[in-house]
Amino acid sequence: MTLIDGQLIREHVKQECQKYKSIFQASQKEVAIIRFEASENASNGLRARYEAARISAEQKVATFNAIGITPNYIALSANIAVEQFDNIIQSINENSKVTAAIVQYPIPAKFTSSIQLLEPQKDIDIVRRQSNNFFESCATAEGIARIVESYAQRDSNVAVVGGGGFVGNGVIKYLEASRISCFCLEDGDDLSRTQAADIVVSVTGRQGIFTPYVLPSHRLIVDGGFTPTASGAAGDVDRSAYTVSL
Repeated sequence: MTLIDGQLIREHVKQECQKYKSIFQASQKEVAIIRFEASENASNGLRARYEAARISAEQKVATFNAIGITPNYIALSANIAVEQFDNIIQSINENSKVTAAIVQYPIPAKFTSSIQLLEPQKDIDIVRRQSNNFFESCATAEGIARIVESYAQRDSNVAVVGGGGFVGNGVIKYLEASRISCFCLEDGDDLSRTQAADIVVSVTGRQGIFTPYVLPSHRLIVDGGFTPTASGAAGDVDRSAYTVSL
């Protein structure tokens, strides 16, 4: 198996953006990055998702700083009132210096309607789940789908595990628009059904659900899962499956 580290791709993109850094700095534009804290009664599984959101948000802050765009990082308590969050979104809409906004999942259910207030042209991560003139899906989904697209063949069949979620649904929409056959599985489904696919994408955020016993040989496996652990980040694919031959 040949492993391609997503961090290497991120660093490559960051370096490519350096040629535009002076332009970004001269524009004095900002990007708002919003995330929520876990509530006191959140389950361990949900807490892990909020911790993943914190790490992801901080990575975005570092990346935007590196390419000359000012990040406006906003961490919010889960107890914030809906009206307060509405005001934050409205202030982003009205601020001409803020060119875009990213709201990290998970988002507490009470803010579902508030998210729809975000100006479509500033919704660069499609958190509203509605495309705009720039993007059809969130950046993570498009990045995964483009990798799949580069490996897919005319008769390829792609299994997207977690395809009903925010990222997974974006992957499916992109692949279907590219006329690449795919099907959706969810965490809890019979993962042996991935044997019907030559390419597997997993974006459940459930640590190590793919082992050598359920993951047969494939042309490509894209592990989009991210679970923070004491020993570092873990993906959906257990490390024991890294020996599966492709």
